[in-house]
Amino acid sequence: MPRRVTVTYIDPVDSPYSNHATERWATILCCIVVSQADTPTVSAWARASGLSVGAIRTWCRAAGVTVKTSLDFGRLFRAVAHANNEGAWNVLESMDIVDPRTVERLLARGGLTGLCEGPVILPELFIARQNYIRSSRHLGAVKSALETRLRRERNMRLTT
Repeated sequence: MPRRVTVTYIDPVDSPYSNHATERWATILCCIVVSQADTPTVSAWARASGLSVGAIRTWCRAAGVTVKTSLDFGRLFRAVAHANNEGAWNVLESMDIVDPRTVERLLARGGLTGLCEGPVILPELFIARQNYIRSSRHLGAVKSALETRLRRERNMRLTT
């Protein structure tokens, strides 16, 4: 008689185990968010993160997110973060984009139509309204990677 095996499904969001692919992806996404300059291409992202374009593509694929979606999300998140530091929200000032129609398409793809400029948008509002990354596992990994990176940078400044 064959043995019965019981399999218990653990939702990855609630899993106590690390999701290394998602964490790796979030780490390189943070390179876009904290960058001083906009990263309009995957090549610029690769330079900012110190990886090859192929590695970026592979890490995104392993995390289940397209490269374009990751790049667009990271660029807009960076624009929001920088706007909060400067006290104003104007995508054309924060991003290396010349044509306002390109910005509108970028915002429309992310479900953020009409947010081209105006009062400051809080990062929490951006995360809640955007459609680029909806997985709570991915968003949690981004938050954790950003907190870790900012804490590390703050500690480095204190020791120098």
